[in-house]
Amino acid sequence: MLKRNVAGQFSGTQIEYCVPVCKSLYTTGKEFKDSWLTAFNGNYPVWYDEMVNETKSGDIDLTQYNPTVSNYYIDPSTRVCFTGKYCYDCLLPKFPGYEVSTHPDTDTAIMKHSRGKLRIIEKTATQYGFSIVTNQKTEIQFNSASGLSDVSISHVAQGASRQSFGNFYIQNTDIAKHDIYALHDVGGTLTFEKIYTTTDSIKAHLGYDRSIWWPTKDFFMVRQYDKITWDGYGLNSLSVEVSKTPASYTPVQQFEPFSTGPISIDGTLNLDAVFVNDMLTLYRENTKDGNNYLTMYSWTPGHFRVEHEAQITNANTATSLVSFGTDKGVLIWHKTEKTGKLYKPDGSAAVTITVEITDSTKSTSWSGMASPDFRLIQARPSPATPDQAPQVYAFFTDNDLFTVTLNLASSKIVLNPVVTLDSRFKLYQPLDIGHIYLANMVVHPCTVPTTDTDIYTSASVLFYTLGSASTVECIALTSAETTFN
Repeated sequence: MLKRNVAGQFSGTQIEYCVPVCKSLYTTGKEFKDSWLTAFNGNYPVWYDEMVNETKSGDIDLTQYNPTVSNYYIDPSTRVCFTGKYCYDCLLPKFPGYEVSTHPDTDTAIMKHSRGKLRIIEKTATQYGFSIVTNQKTEIQFNSASGLSDVSISHVAQGASRQSFGNFYIQNTDIAKHDIYALHDVGGTLTFEKIYTTTDSIKAHLGYDRSIWWPTKDFFMVRQYDKITWDGYGLNSLSVEVSKTPASYTPVQQFEPFSTGPISIDGTLNLDAVFVNDMLTLYRENTKDGNNYLTMYSWTPGHFRVEHEAQITNANTATSLVSFGTDKGVLIWHKTEKTGKLYKPDGSAAVTITVEITDSTKSTSWSGMASPDFRLIQARPSPATPDQAPQVYAFFTDNDLFTVTLNLASSKIVLNPVVTLDSRFKLYQPLDIGHIYLANMVVHPCTVPTTDTDIYTSASVLFYTLGSASTVECIALTSAETTFN
C-alpha cells in the first residue's frame, strides 16, 4: 500500500497484482497509471492531512509520487499483463498447487505438481472425454466427434473419490456408496451412463486418488474413511453386461459382495499404483511410523500381505513410478535427479538406472541439465486393456515426449523421441495418460490470445494421440468453470 513519510510524501507499493510473476514482463514506465490515483486524489481526507502535517492543503496530488520504474504493475481492472498474458498470480485461488514464491512466470508453473484434477475416459480413438472437478461438482466433457453432451455430477459432500479405468469412471458422489459409469454402446449408440451404484455402505475417504483397479484380480480397491482400511468391488470387462443381467453371471463376476478379506494400507499415495508379477506396488509417504516406503502386495481371496518392501530415504520428492512388467520390476524417480531406482519383484536390492537418449540433439540437452525435472508416465490399466506394463513415456521439457525402453542388462532406460508436441502443451500442468490419448490441461483457451488486450478467460484440455505425429484435439472447458477443487 502507499505510505506517507515524515515529509508528507508517499512511497511504497500499491496492492500487489502479480508482482512476483509479472514484473519481468514489463518495460520502463510509471509504477502506476496516473489515472489509478485519481480516486485517491479526490477523496483524500483533509482532516488526516491536517492532523499529520498540521496544514490545510486539502487534496494531495499523489501523481507526483508515482515514480518511473523498470518493472511496473498490471491494470487491476483487466488483470492483463504487458504482453497480454493472463495474470498467473491471480489464478492462485483457482489452481491449488501453484505457489508464486517458488515458481517463475511460465505456463509450466501453473499447477506444477498438482495432480488428480484431470482424468481421461476413453473407449476408442473417436470416443473419449475427460472429467474434472470444478465448482464443487464433476464436469465430464466429450470430444465433438463422439456426439455426446457434457455431463455434470453433483457432490453430496465436498471432495470425491474418483478415478477412471479406460471406459469406466467411478466416483463416490455419496460418501458411503460408489457410482460406476461406463462409456459404451447401447443399441449401436454411444452412451455415457451410470451402470451401477454400490449397496455396501463403505465410507470412502474423500480424495480423488483413493481407488485402485487391480488388472489381474478384476476388482477395484477403495480406501475407507479411516485412511488405512480398504475394501473392494468387482470390476471387469463384462461389468456393463453384468449390470444388466447379474443373475446370468457367476459370483466372481459381480460388483458385490466381493470378499477381499482385511486390507490395510496406510500412508499418502501421491503416485498412481503400478503392477508387476500380479503384485500391487505403491509408493507410500508419511506412513504411521513417519517413513516412506515402496511396497509390493499380493492378494488372493482372504489373504492380503506385503511381499516386498523398501524404505525410501531420498529427501527429494518422488515424481514418477512405472512398471516394466513381469520379472523386470518397477522404477521410481525423484525430482531433480538424473538416475532412478529399479526394484525387482523378487525383493532383491535396488538397481540404479541411468538415461540414454537416442537423439543426439536431445541427448546434449539432457547432458547440459544439472537438475532436470524428469517425469515418467504410464497409463493406468483398465478392464479393456489389463496389461500390467503399458508403454512408458517420459519428458523433461514442456512438450518433448519420448518412449521409454528398459535395458536391464546395462542398467539404463533408453529414450526414443516420439514427437515435439504443439507449443500449447505444457506437460507439467495437470496431465493424464490413457492407452489411446495423452491429455493435458492448460490455462488458456483452445485459441490462444495474440494481442496485448486479450484476457485468458478459460482453460482447455489438449489431447495428443499416442504414437502419432503431433495430432491435437482441443476441448475448451465451459466458461462457467471458475474454481477447480
